[in-house]
Amino acid sequence: MIDLFLGAPSQKAAGMTLRYNEEGQAVFEMPYNPNYDHAMGAIHGSVFGMMIDNAGWFTVAPHYENWIVTVEFSTRLHEPVSREDLWA
Repeated sequence: MIDLFLGAPSQKAAGMTLRYNEEGQAVFEMPYNPNYDHAMGAIHGSVFGMMIDNAGWFTVAPHYENWIVTVEFSTRLHEPVSREDLWA
């Protein structure tokens, strides 16, 4: 699964890394990049969405014989995040 992730153009653009924890859950880390800040100076919410989608997909996909896709997910952002590394 990690090789699949490493071949993704989005991974190269975002600079994310993928590892699996002891429970087999995908853990994504992304160093802070000011290119992903919105006009108010905090990290754009779409970055969180991408990380959440990746973490969920790469945790679940190894357990299925056929490919799966994200159909829908929802998240609520309560506070802005500025100038911090992210993980999901």
